[in-house]
Amino acid sequence: MFAPYKLPEDEQVVGNVLQKIAKQLEIKYFMQAVGTNVGMPSGIVKLLGLDFRVYRVLTKEEARKILIESAELFLAVVNSDEAIRPYLKNYPFTRDNINIVLFITESSGEDAGVSTEFGL
Repeated sequence: MFAPYKLPEDEQVVGNVLQKIAKQLEIKYFMQAVGTNVGMPSGIVKLLGLDFRVYRVLTKEEARKILIESAELFLAVVNSDEAIRPYLKNYPFTRDNINIVLFITESSGEDAGVSTEFGL
């Protein structure tokens, strides 16, 4: 019988922070979190990112607004979270340390063939 795998504390903290950010952004912008990106060599967090599926076509201005406001919220959550701070390569975390990707799908379910990215 195998014992259940328990994530190391640093990975649990990162997962909790990303989950908190994803939930807030899903609600605010009516999009679905579909992936995470973590650059964490040797337990030091250098990069955090989230990928979202948006089920509507966005104008360039709408996409830009979502990305900028999402980045602001992302950084506010990371930088205010005391539990993650010891694991961050640099504090405060900056735009250079985050990545947000939007995969845009038309309401019919067809891939609009567009993705837009904020960050690295």
